[in-house]
This record gives sequence, C-alpha cells and structure tokens, in this order.
Amino acid sequence: MALANKKNIGNIQNGKKEIISVEYDFANDTGDIDDYDVLENIGDNDMIVELLEIHVETAVTSGGAANLDLGVGDGGVEILSDEDATTGQMTADLILLSATPKVVLTNGDKIVFGIETAALTAGKFHMVFEVRNTQFNT
Repeated sequence: MALANKKNIGNIQNGKKEIISVEYDFANDTGDIDDYDVLENIGDNDMIVELLEIHVETAVTSGGAANLDLGVGDGGVEILSDEDATTGQMTADLILLSATPKVVLTNGDKIVFGIETAALTAGKFHMVFEVRNTQFNT
C-alpha cells in the first residue's frame, strides 16, 4: 500500500540535494495496520535519504497501542522504530527531530511507514527528508 502523498525520487545530480516532504493524513491514508510506501527510488543512481524531522500537524491517536516504524522496505526500522502513537509522543504541533543514520536506496528500493499493533484513528504529520546522490556523501 502507498501513502496518498507518496513521492518518487531519482537521478539527482552530483552535488545537489533535495528536500522532500511527504504527508501522512488519516483522512486520506486510513490508518490501517499495514506498511505504506513513502519514498521510492525510481532513478538509476543510489540515493542517500535522511529524515530531517517529523512535524505533527494534528495529534496521532489510536484506539489501541499503535507503534510506528519507518525504514527501508516492509518492516524496516532503520529510521524510526516502535514510536508509540498512544502516549502523547505524537501530539499536535510537535516536531520530532531526527538523529537517525542515513539510509541508501538503490533503484526500486522504498522508504516505508509501518503501523503496527493497532490501527490509527486520527492524525496528520509531515516527514521531511533530505535526498542526495551517493556520490555526494558529506
């Protein structure tokens, strides 16, 4: 499954960076327990992807104990692992700053947002990524 706002990336020139924002919105993305495609590398070059921040626009809630993951491919946790959406960590106007490692996406690889354990019942947030060619690795 893919987020309604899923983005494709690829073939960024050496020395160039792109800032890409992808939105999760309960009104468009259901909140069902699943893995949702966020970014996909459709280019010929490997891309370095780094999460800069998650900005919560409206509180993320769940009727149960939903955990959120973000990483490479289904079940990936390289960027975010088991973020608890039910303990106030995803409240409105909160900005979660990333201190995560960079990940490399080859052609066809995807960054995937996973909802685990319980479905979400509300929420809207933006994931902001920096993307660059692997040949510009600084």
